[in-house]
Amino acid sequence: MEIKVPYANLHRINSSIKSTIDSTMSQCIENSQFINGPWVEQIESTLKERLHASVAGVGSGTAAQQLSLLALGIGPGDEVLVPSMTFFSTAETVSQVGAIPIFVDCELDYYCMDVKDFTRKITKKTKAVMPVDLYGQHANLREIRNICDMYGLFLIQDSAQSFGSFHHSQPVGSFADLAIHSFYPAKNFDCMGDGGAVSGSEELINQIKRLRDHGRTEKYLHTQIGWNHRLDGLQASILCAKHPYVDQWNTNRQVNAEFYNVKLEDLPVTLPKTADYNTHVYNQYVIMTKNRDNVFKYLASKGVQAGKQFPLGCHQQPAYNTGESLPNTEYVSKHCLSLPIYPLITQEELNYVVDCLTEYFDSK
Repeated sequence: MEIKVPYANLHRINSSIKSTIDSTMSQCIENSQFINGPWVEQIESTLKERLHASVAGVGSGTAAQQLSLLALGIGPGDEVLVPSMTFFSTAETVSQVGAIPIFVDCELDYYCMDVKDFTRKITKKTKAVMPVDLYGQHANLREIRNICDMYGLFLIQDSAQSFGSFHHSQPVGSFADLAIHSFYPAKNFDCMGDGGAVSGSEELINQIKRLRDHGRTEKYLHTQIGWNHRLDGLQASILCAKHPYVDQWNTNRQVNAEFYNVKLEDLPVTLPKTADYNTHVYNQYVIMTKNRDNVFKYLASKGVQAGKQFPLGCHQQPAYNTGESLPNTEYVSKHCLSLPIYPLITQEELNYVVDCLTEYFDSK
């Protein structure tokens, strides 16, 4: 029997804690402090305790990237090393501050930034590196940190896909000057619109808090040029409601991933690997397969919504189109396929995804 399996069932997840979300949102509406109010302060405090770092809530993950670059003084003429195998905003925000994104290839094992290629591309103009924790696990941050210290570079960790994961038993941001967080819907920890945060030292986070609010230090006193990149109170209240459930939802993702690992091991696909220095929280469960687009279409015909993260490397996007060769990125972008793995997916749905994949490969 055919069933529909969405890639991410936000309605099911949000409905499961609807009364909690309704309560916090109602309180936010009742006190009507929607900008820099108590809910923003509460989620910043909650995340500070979790991450062992100061935290500033901001309007989106993209805003977090942009503000982090600005807070570190990165601008025209500077080079920032970024992975090409990532969402476009990683490079885009570097360009927005006037700096130059230098694209780095990915690893074939874990799909994060390749440390050897990163090291090769450091020049006298290099000011920072922004590795991305792809699909739910960290890049090799401890090694990248050591290289940054050797060359005097800033390290900005893009942890938009890895909330709740650990690297050498340390939480997100432990090896970075600044870490960015995205709460975009369907992330491991999400709100109901755009939302983000930056974590780091108290000094840098105070700078982020000024930059996010028009360079303001007090009402009508602006000490620098800033932006309107604030996290609004309603989204913050939703994050406060959801935070107590994140660890269980991540555990559910890990259990779902292990089910896939067992059931798909005999199929002609490459299963995701976890580096021994990481925990993986499976923002996406990504397999590699030949004829990816045909598999994608077949699953869609059976009612299974899969994903392609990302079908083009940033260096191949028309906005950049550098013409350079990044062979690992180009391979992964052509073969990667993300399967539904959201935390409240049912066993029936997981079985159905496996059955559809098995049917496809058995027919070849």
